[in-house]
Amino acid sequence: MPLPSCAICRHPLTLPLGLWFISVLIVLTLRPITAIDETRYFAVAWEMWQKKSFVLPLLNGEPYSHKPPLLFWIMHLGWAIFGVNDWTARLVQPTFAAGSLVLTWVIGRRLWPEAENASAATLAVWAMLASLYLVGFSSMSMFDMLVVFFVLLGLLGLLWVESGRDTGWLLLFAAVAGGALAKGPFAVLFLAIITVTAPAWMQHDRHGWRPWVGWYLKAGLTGLGGGLVALVWALWAAQIGGPQYAEEIFWGQLAGRIVDAFAHQRPFWWYVPMMWVMLLPLVLWSRFWQALLPVNLRDNPRRWLFFFWVLPPFVLLSLSSGKQPHYLLPLFPAVMLLVGYALTRPAISGVEVRAIGPAIMLATLALVALVMPWFSDAYWGELLRGWNMLFVLPLFVAAGWLVVKQSVATQLRRLALTTLLLLVVIHLYARPMHPTLDFSEFSERMAALQQQGRDIAFVGKYRGEFHYYGRLQSAVTEISGVEDLAAWCEANPEAVVVNVMRELPEHGYLTMTRFRGRYDVAWGCDVVRAGDMPWR
Repeated sequence: MPLPSCAICRHPLTLPLGLWFISVLIVLTLRPITAIDETRYFAVAWEMWQKKSFVLPLLNGEPYSHKPPLLFWIMHLGWAIFGVNDWTARLVQPTFAAGSLVLTWVIGRRLWPEAENASAATLAVWAMLASLYLVGFSSMSMFDMLVVFFVLLGLLGLLWVESGRDTGWLLLFAAVAGGALAKGPFAVLFLAIITVTAPAWMQHDRHGWRPWVGWYLKAGLTGLGGGLVALVWALWAAQIGGPQYAEEIFWGQLAGRIVDAFAHQRPFWWYVPMMWVMLLPLVLWSRFWQALLPVNLRDNPRRWLFFFWVLPPFVLLSLSSGKQPHYLLPLFPAVMLLVGYALTRPAISGVEVRAIGPAIMLATLALVALVMPWFSDAYWGELLRGWNMLFVLPLFVAAGWLVVKQSVATQLRRLALTTLLLLVVIHLYARPMHPTLDFSEFSERMAALQQQGRDIAFVGKYRGEFHYYGRLQSAVTEISGVEDLAAWCEANPEAVVVNVMRELPEHGYLTMTRFRGRYDVAWGCDVVRAGDMPWR
């Protein structure tokens, strides 16, 4: 008797999503919660949870104005069900990344329902998995995969409205509200451009401007309604956080990132090369460029949607002062959907190809991994020597696998599988370095000192590095200079001071941890008062 068929097993998303989840789980198992960004966001979530400050984000006892609270709220939801733990919180962004892959596929099927393009949506998902930056970043506990998800959700809502389903306005409302609560006006930028330019890309039977008046009225009310949800939170948080916090969330963050960045300030052209770096190794594949040729885009009935989805946001982001690579991630589904569509065209789809460029990249990485221990300093060289040999062979095998000639669709799937393998191999190769990124043991020792009633100070800017892992119950005092440190230790003789040092002293400190190329060293104030603590 034959076994019953499995509909889920036959679904085109089952294999890519399954392989992606396996790779992410391996990566999260290998990599600790990493300073500085991840430990900071976990610190904010922990302090909100510990102090029951679910409206006002907190970091080290002060209002935290840099990000809205949605990511922290979702972390809290997992903690409310399973208790405070790493895994439910670390899986938030991967879950939204998986949702983004699903939405990309759903949007692709809706954009191109024709039988000959049935595989375009699936190829777009495989193309997304072929971006090493995208799959690597999706395992980090940050905000941008939430933005990608809500941009796609809003676009799906607009496509529903286009087809006559008024429930699409509810999706757009949820996307605006969720995006604004995830990352403020930045997330709404993409949706606003796509919505405003709808007459240029929607397939509709409206003629003249009059029918669009009602459409824009509904779109405006929907967007305002979603924005009002975020505004209610912002006003509530501003009332609790005080005037300075209110100024920062309503003006300081926006002006500080767009006009004169207080961090990540880069020239206007910086995104042009960065976009291609983020698309490695896919960008080294010749068929990727062939898919984006104008001749293929001209035949695309939705070309104006992708034009407005990609080009205006890219220009606006380039003109803004503060720039980070992950700000471009909401543009990736558009590029991959275009690639998926073009690869189904008869001129490309039936061709057997090789992936020479990505294969050369893998072979080069393997050679670098092979020789790096002999060119590193004594510390890193000793850790990596011998260990690196375990991971060179898979890269060479994968390079050979890509050189074998296959159909375009098969080669794209191979490239995505190789990218997932590369992600895992990189984390395996870097495994000996992970203790220099892990603040867990140091944080627990700091917590033990705090539980003894000893206050803790940090020389310089404290970013919550050991707040979550240590489950600290009170704030860490920031000390700016030598004079302030001496005065503080005179007033708190039993306290502990953490100082960042380039070289580890031989003795005198309480505990330490290595972070990248530096040391975070804890001293008793008795040593400071005696003048025995090195300053740097």
